[in-house]
Amino acid sequence: MDFLSHCAEERILVLIYPPHSTHTLQPLDVVCFSPLATNYSTVLANHLHGSQGLMPFKKGDFFRIFWQAWTQTFTEKLVLRSFEAVGIAPLNPNVILNRFTPSQAEAAAARAFNEAGDWRHNDNVWRQSVKDPAADEAKELRQTLHQLTNQNELLKMERDGLQEVLSHARSKPTKSKSLPFIQPKETRSKTQWYSLRGVNEAQHLQNIFEQEERDDELHKHTERELRESNRKLKQKLDTKKKAAAATRRKEAAERARLKREEVAKRKAERERQKQERDAAEAIQLPQRGKRKVSQSPAPRKKQNRGAAAARSRRVATARSPTLPPTYNNRDRKIAPRKKLNQEVDCNS
Repeated sequence: MDFLSHCAEERILVLIYPPHSTHTLQPLDVVCFSPLATNYSTVLANHLHGSQGLMPFKKGDFFRIFWQAWTQTFTEKLVLRSFEAVGIAPLNPNVILNRFTPSQAEAAAARAFNEAGDWRHNDNVWRQSVKDPAADEAKELRQTLHQLTNQNELLKMERDGLQEVLSHARSKPTKSKSLPFIQPKETRSKTQWYSLRGVNEAQHLQNIFEQEERDDELHKHTERELRESNRKLKQKLDTKKKAAAATRRKEAAERARLKREEVAKRKAERERQKQERDAAEAIQLPQRGKRKVSQSPAPRKKQNRGAAAARSRRVATARSPTLPPTYNNRDRKIAPRKKLNQEVDCNS
């Protein structure tokens, strides 16, 4: 777009040719490039001959030689002739159109040559046209005609095969790519003429394209910001979840520690109570082993085995000391056995 704006400021009219047409329509390709290549080769050869091959040709020597060839080629006369050769100035489209429109005589000759199918037809034409078939020139003409006829047949077969292949290739869908500045009003040949009005239209289209690109970029930027905010929010929530999980683990560890301490305390208390009972039993055993002085046994009174005996048994049972509760490793209470309770009752 900068180039078109520069051309509009300098009052230069821009003409964009359709694809694959510059070798016929562009003045540089038609007239100027061939003399430029010839002059460049001449200047380069003179440079190599002058140095006798002792000095190598480097990048720094290119522009000096090219500029010399350029000044020799692009003269005012050659430039005017190049524009005239393609029919631009003076305007003459027939210069180009006549190249692609064969004359009637050439078309008739080509049609007759193509319609002359085989060698026999051409040989009959040769016999009718030649006065002396035995002459060397006539024989040479006949041989040449035979050779051209055979070559024509081979070329026609090759052409038919290529046309069939191209017809299948063209039937496949192809993706076309247009120029960046297609005007609303186009010609059939896709040629674009960029006058001042065309440059303004192209500038308007370019502004529309740039606005669409900015909108797309803004949309993408908004989506990126939304994804970034979602990522940060998710990261924050994950951090909170991790902190809560760590707190729960810490509290569970503290509860487990307190429980272990409580279990250890109960275990120590049970151990202490067991030691006290063992010590008490150790003191009572020697006292039981002493024998009293023999005395006459007192007469036993007959006791009523009725309600009074039952009441006495209940009183004795109520007064009998009970063992303290015991706990296992899982902090569960262990019920004492009945035999142990009976022994305690007897001792009491």
